[in-house]
Amino acid sequence: MAQAAATTSVAAPTPAPPDVPAPRRVYSGTELVRALDDHGQRPTVLIFGAKRCRACRLVQPQMERLTTKAGANFLFVYHDVATNGVFAEHEVTQTPTVHVYNAAGALVDRSVYSTADLPRFSSVLGGAFSAS
Repeated sequence: MAQAAATTSVAAPTPAPPDVPAPRRVYSGTELVRALDDHGQRPTVLIFGAKRCRACRLVQPQMERLTTKAGANFLFVYHDVATNGVFAEHEVTQTPTVHVYNAAGALVDRSVYSTADLPRFSSVLGGAFSAS
């Protein structure tokens, strides 16, 4: 008796909307200011993290995918000697601290996120597109 082979369909990844810049790491305060000023009239997600931060390593790739899929900019800064001043200037005391800016460049959310908070992050990101 022959059994029919079960077929599973796997959805192809959704491509990023056109002209969405690639995610980028920022290495200095000057570079961060330039990146935030050059947002291309789209929301921007900025993650302050650390290489040794387990939560950062778990949440960053997921936020990166959600951000790119939505058509927003994605920036990240890792804590080290060179970026210590950037963390101090933005009063970052925990990682991963996430800033979400709307298309006008205004800060609309500043939170410490975990993977359990991704649904809330998606909601905040969606709101950044409508808030100007």
